[in-house]
Amino acid sequence: MTYRKSLFPEPEPLPEGPISESAIEEDWDTYPPYDPPVFVGHYCAPPSEPRPIGNVICLDYSVAKGGFLTAYRWSPGKTISANNFVTVKSEVATGPQNSSV
Repeated sequence: MTYRKSLFPEPEPLPEGPISESAIEEDWDTYPPYDPPVFVGHYCAPPSEPRPIGNVICLDYSVAKGGFLTAYRWSPGKTISANNFVTVKSEVATGPQNSSV
């Protein structure tokens, strides 16, 4: 397990190397890659192009701070893909303007 793979969203910068066993004080699990996709929000991820991290999909890209209102076009049984995100740029900082990723 690496620092980058253990946190969501991924703050920058993080080391690429593994987390040493001495740094972990108690047992914890990550979300298994074979479990159903999970959609999360309230992380206020930096405004950027949305992307899934494995089967974890963040839909919070700081719309209240000028980022994007983000949705995901879900197709059960299909592979999670960055192509299924739909975004609309916030009007907070830019005025009326729509875009789709």
